[in-house]
Amino acid sequence: MKNKDYKGTALDLVETVYMEEYTPVVYGFIRFRSTLDIDRLHNAVRRSAQTVPQIFCLYSYEHHKWIPAGFNTDSIIHFTTFELQHDTYIWDLQTGPQLKINVFRNDQQDSIQICMSHILADGAGLLQYLYLLCSYYNNPRLLVPAKMNSRRMAYSIFRTIPYRLRYLHNEQLNEEATVLLPADSDRHMPLTVKATLTENQMNRIKERARGLGITLNDLFMAAYAQAMKKMLPLNKRDIKIPCPANLRKYGKDTEQLTIANMTGNFVCPVNLSQNYGIEEMAVYIHENMLKQKTQYECFKGLALLEIAYAFLPISIARILIKRFYTIEPISYTNVGLIDEEKLLFDGLEITECYVCGMYRPAPSFQLSISTYNNVCTLASNLLCTQKQKDAGARVIHQVVSELISM
Repeated sequence: MKNKDYKGTALDLVETVYMEEYTPVVYGFIRFRSTLDIDRLHNAVRRSAQTVPQIFCLYSYEHHKWIPAGFNTDSIIHFTTFELQHDTYIWDLQTGPQLKINVFRNDQQDSIQICMSHILADGAGLLQYLYLLCSYYNNPRLLVPAKMNSRRMAYSIFRTIPYRLRYLHNEQLNEEATVLLPADSDRHMPLTVKATLTENQMNRIKERARGLGITLNDLFMAAYAQAMKKMLPLNKRDIKIPCPANLRKYGKDTEQLTIANMTGNFVCPVNLSQNYGIEEMAVYIHENMLKQKTQYECFKGLALLEIAYAFLPISIARILIKRFYTIEPISYTNVGLIDEEKLLFDGLEITECYVCGMYRPAPSFQLSISTYNNVCTLASNLLCTQKQKDAGARVIHQVVSELISM
């Protein structure tokens, strides 16, 4: 019997239009106090493929689907006590599998880097895969049927059209965005910059957010804007911060397994010439985001995307997507809380855990935020020079400084 192919969705297609410039992969990182059982990890990956069979496939750019290619868990799991080569975490999704798990062993402590195709899943989808993987790791002998994985958003997209109709006149093409990192012609290398907010710092930030009647995300975005205000040229007055929105909460069943791309976008305009402090900036952002949420702005353009994908050749659909969707040089994503009750490996103590976006070629810069066990990690994966990495580190540390200054 012929192996089954797996067709991509319209939202998956968005992640493919800039593949010549970057490899769309999302990353999770976990550090343990002790060591993993590698055989159990192989078994967990093998069983997870009952639910997400695409992980053993290569991606066909021409046909926008995943094709079985004979990969197995040895193709996915890489164990080493040495530094890995770049192609273990940045690889060609058209010739390799859609998942890689790198296990680093240092004495009797393991760290794992989970790399999943962004064509297959967004950050929230990666977390759902990790929870699924943990359930199989923790119960290696438990026979359970494969969970159904829902990957389509068409129902929710078209259901929200009546709410969007009065705002369709606001549909606009993307404009040229601001560049934050310096240009540099030296050789670009994959590098990561990150910083953390401790549990005590997070508790104080949460308390301040409650006092202001806003969300933590509002404060994070305000701190990001304030950091840019201090680092951009003085004549730069306006910026736009793209903020991804998880569309799953608009679906019929929010408990459904959705290892997929289900991300819309808000774009928050910020006037840097305003003499705002971080709290005033956060309240301004809160009001702007609240307005966009009531107007379902996160669904902007998605109905047209679904129609174009359904009726046009894939090559034409990609041209239209590229016209309306750009990879912004400055961007932001908050994956949110990582559930410590679901992300656990048979009682192994986890000392560090975070999710980060793809390795973006500098000067493009994306701030990724995730929180595990009330410790918040701010990170950015960059294809950059050392000079650009240092600039990216200054951005992240300035964001942290803005937050703890309250």
